Amino acid sequence: MSPIDVERFRRSKPATADPRDMRRALRKRQHFLKGPVPLPWLEAAARLPGKSLHAGILLWYAAGLRRSGTVPLSNVSGSRFGLDRNAKYRALVWL
Repeated sequence: MSPIDVERFRRSKPATADPRDMRRALRKRQHFLKGPVPLPWLEAAARLPGKSLHAGILLWYAAGLRRSGTVPLSNVSGSRFGLDRNAKYRALVWL
């Protein structure tokens, strides 16, 4: 049996943790809520009945993805946040 050459597996250059690379990797893997979201708006939405806060957060999320102030709110995207079709309509009226 021949000996194992451990040097074959050694990296030629030590790995450095570049914070920019780590942020890029996180952005590719995780979705996030783009802000700033005004706290008075969140407080007001939280006081509304039903799933108004859920719908509001979904709207902020969709606006951040599209980089737009006007976004469609589909039933499929609503289901990710626990909104069925009827709850979504009611929440949009309250908002």
